[in-house]
Amino acid sequence: MPVLSVTDISKSYGVTPILDRVSFHVEAGEKIGVIGVNGAGKTTLLNILAGKESADSGNVFKANDITLGYLEQHDNFSDGSTLLDETRRIYSSIERMESELSELSQRIAAAPGDEYDALLKRYGDLQDRYREQGGYTYKSEMRGILNSMAFDESYYNKKIGTLSGGERTRLALACLLMEEPDILLLDEPTNHLDIGMLKWLEQFLKAYRGAVMIVSHDRYFLDQMADRIFEIENNRLKCYTGNYTEFAEKKRQAREADLRAYNKQQDEIRRQEDIIRKFKERGTEHLAKRAASREKQLANMDIIEKPDSAPGTLKIQFHQKYKSGNDIFTAEDLSMSYMDGGDILSRRLTRDELFSGVSFDIKRGERICIVGSNGIGKTTLLRILNGELEKTGGYLKRGVNLDIGYYDQRQERLDPENT
Repeated sequence: MPVLSVTDISKSYGVTPILDRVSFHVEAGEKIGVIGVNGAGKTTLLNILAGKESADSGNVFKANDITLGYLEQHDNFSDGSTLLDETRRIYSSIERMESELSELSQRIAAAPGDEYDALLKRYGDLQDRYREQGGYTYKSEMRGILNSMAFDESYYNKKIGTLSGGERTRLALACLLMEEPDILLLDEPTNHLDIGMLKWLEQFLKAYRGAVMIVSHDRYFLDQMADRIFEIENNRLKCYTGNYTEFAEKKRQAREADLRAYNKQQDEIRRQEDIIRKFKERGTEHLAKRAASREKQLANMDIIEKPDSAPGTLKIQFHQKYKSGNDIFTAEDLSMSYMDGGDILSRRLTRDELFSGVSFDIKRGERICIVGSNGIGKTTLLRILNGELEKTGGYLKRGVNLDIGYYDQRQERLDPENT
């Protein structure tokens, strides 16, 4: 049965239309991928479903007993609270039941006979509710989800304000998964997840009993997750059954069919216009009437719009200023260590060591992928290669004539004062 229904919602910002008469429904347990180019209206749609924004027209129907959780691109945590504070807030009702059960237990032990039975029944009813709401398992579930998002116990008392942007995003996702709403709205949930976390999230969402709507540009993730694809294009939304690969094939076939229909109609229009021109050239009253009849038919024809062309393949060429040597980077036994504040320690190994024993030989023209869990030192290694950080041990040789371009996670190389 549908847990969410949307009928003819439209949204504009000023004179710019974003969504135009969008309608769909979501069934219980469905996994839906929402796709579209940047600026198509994907986040706007989720904001409307979550009640963060209102539609200009149309309706969103959700049953009163249906809960909805929304992972936004920006979290709403308080910088002064700790990680444990934010997760315990989710289980506050269970913790209140724990306190009440403890209080009832003490009262039962000291209760006179005429109160004993009533207190015992109240204790039993509350214990049943406690069990149904996961009171005996919530702590292990909380630790399991936090560990899967790379938050071990050393993070529990850290202030939210000290976490990185990626860590805050992962914490927001972890908290949302703990809440277990009937409908999950996830806006780019795979950002800042390493491969292990991504695989865990896939398995978690596949087994999730509620409905999930996922905005994502990761087609491999959508192939694993989606039962249906919602594509937002030209302000309208179209539904496709299947995962991303199936959507792409259906989209290709539909575009080809639309193009054939368009070309066929254009050929017919040109044929009719040619006949009309010939009739008029003859100059007889009879043929003039036939020409007018055909012109009227053309005027009443439902014109097929030319379908958008398939998106082209992105092609980028980098023209080097001068040719580098064949040896780009040579590293032997590199190591890197940090103090808690991020200062570089001496060249000896310490318990704060980030990595050690790193050796490689990179040649001109190679394409290399660096993988590993979050916090293992991938970005630090790139910054060492780029000359932004100094290694604490080992040997590193940079090749001659190197011109290095570096794209960092936070785009800190962009000047916010520039246009």
